[in-house]
Amino acid sequence: VTMSMMDFQPGPSDDAEVAAANQRAAAATTYVFNTYQPDAIVGGTFDDDLDGESDEDHPEWTGKLDFLGFQYYARVFVADFPVLAPLDILPCFAELDDAFPGLIKQVGCPEPAAEDVTQTGLAHYPPGIAAVGRALADRYPGLDLVVTENGIATTSGRRRAQSVVRHLAALAPLVEEGVPLRGYYHWSLLDNFEWALGYRPRFGLYDVDFATQARTLNEGGAVFGVIAATGGISQDFLDDYASGPMAPKDSDE
Repeated sequence: VTMSMMDFQPGPSDDAEVAAANQRAAAATTYVFNTYQPDAIVGGTFDDDLDGESDEDHPEWTGKLDFLGFQYYARVFVADFPVLAPLDILPCFAELDDAFPGLIKQVGCPEPAAEDVTQTGLAHYPPGIAAVGRALADRYPGLDLVVTENGIATTSGRRRAQSVVRHLAALAPLVEEGVPLRGYYHWSLLDNFEWALGYRPRFGLYDVDFATQARTLNEGGAVFGVIAATGGISQDFLDDYASGPMAPKDSDE
């Protein structure tokens, strides 16, 4: 099984009571989005009311996972707010501001830096991939993990290369610690049709001209190819891509 997961963090607050409530909301959101289903399969139980307690036993489910795949793209702040009942959680997705203007600001979720927002509206945050991977390793000891998707929606080849290097560099300590991380798959080889967002978000290691179907290797693809061929990230790549600000977005972002 492979699941889309995010690094859910509590919205910061100077009010201790609000901060504690946001911490609870972030933990509940992580459970619902990241671990609710794997818990069921690994533990052979089912929590049908999302209260964190087993309501049904299913021993026939246990031992069925060869690996757990996770897809990672972003960090999302969470506030304690009665939107997703019965948990009273508000993951501060950018789309919510379209539906409820001003709501994210109202609950105090910090806005991501403009340079970190991708074409999908998500907040690019490479350290989060390690946080998710380590949390899964702690929760499911000995279960093989695979990053089945990771990438950034951008038309800048350099920006993509920075994202590749920074995410892989974030994962390296997990491998060194013995976390059974067995693979990493980048999304995507080619620019694709991205669900409701259509052809606008560009995820490809190869840029695609959809009018002619011409495919052109970009800087991100070239860097990823070298890393894959050599089995590691060179110091030159770390120096060039893993420090400093992200490359500027192209004009259509």
